[in-house]
Amino acid sequence: SDEVLFRVRPVEPHYWRLTALDDFDGRSWSASARYRDLDDGDTLRTPWPAGMATERRTFRVSMARLRSDWLPAPLAPVSVTAPIDLRYDAESSSVFVADGESSVGVDYQVTAELPTPDRAALEASPAGSTSDLAEYLRLPAKLSPDVRRIAETLTRGLTPFQAAEALERFFRSPQFEYDRTVDYRSSADPLVAFLVQGRGFCQQFATAFAAMARTIGLPSRVAVGFTYGDEDGSAAPGAERTWTVRGRYAHAWPEVYLEGAGWVAFEPTPGRGNPD
Repeated sequence: SDEVLFRVRPVEPHYWRLTALDDFDGRSWSASARYRDLDDGDTLRTPWPAGMATERRTFRVSMARLRSDWLPAPLAPVSVTAPIDLRYDAESSSVFVADGESSVGVDYQVTAELPTPDRAALEASPAGSTSDLAEYLRLPAKLSPDVRRIAETLTRGLTPFQAAEALERFFRSPQFEYDRTVDYRSSADPLVAFLVQGRGFCQQFATAFAAMARTIGLPSRVAVGFTYGDEDGSAAPGAERTWTVRGRYAHAWPEVYLEGAGWVAFEPTPGRGNPD
């Protein structure tokens, strides 16, 4: 819908992330997050490797009509100040609204460490994860061998970053089309049905990308949240811009863990932009 859900006052736009889903059963994704209580100003652990280049930015968010179990934030927050009780999960880097609290009408401030890797650093990510990320490689036993075959064909001989880019290009190629009317729930294998028909929306594109990435050894998960929103064009020159996020900007996209760079967002859905 066009209903305004929240507004953000940043220096530049980002995808506004709610949480990340790591458990794939072949049909849908769920989260295995473990939350702890979060106090104002707590220093939060970020997922970036030691030595990773980052920029610290602060965002002010005004919730209008979004009734959510999570607060929108960039990946990854290092502190949150809000007038309601919150919880935090370090693995998914997500801020959870405590039981009995409501996000509607809440204004809060989130400070995030935003990664700034250059292409050379991403290209240098070695094959074979040395991190304990086995949960981000799990796949259902009944996953169709066609999924692995396609992924291996597309990425043979490539570095991890190149392989992720190859998957991204595959889904943004002319053989796939964005279509919000599809419904694969009655299909025996929704993932294969999507790959054969080549039509879907963000849910199918993010799912297929992450599942295929896992088949070739790339730790992956599906992030859910919102794209940038609409920039307020009425601000005076030099004034801080506001981004208005509406219901129709709800979105899902994959994240891949690259050694030396941490979690990197990709965008396989046709017609969408760069998460950062």
